[in-house]
Amino acid sequence: MQRIDIWKLVVGDVVILDAGDKVPADCIIIESTNLDVQYKDLIVRKDATKDPFLFADSYIYKGTARVVVAVVGEGSSRGLTDVKLQLSEDTGL
Repeated sequence: MQRIDIWKLVVGDVVILDAGDKVPADCIIIESTNLDVQYKDLIVRKDATKDPFLFADSYIYKGTARVVVAVVGEGSSRGLTDVKLQLSEDTGL
């Protein structure tokens, strides 16, 4: 186990998340315990068998999770947001 910069994550990396952590990339839950996730102002109880997806920049409100990185770069939820922001800056919208 080691700590790495979130910008160096690649698809397939396994990440351990604890309460207070920010989800570093779009991920799929491998296993979790009492996992509550905060998306903006909404806190959601996550059941990995019914909804195993975590999106970048959400917060682990409670519990722990072992996740595998599923998407990075422009195709990720963070990347799509960055592209939209860049487009709005470029077009002045």
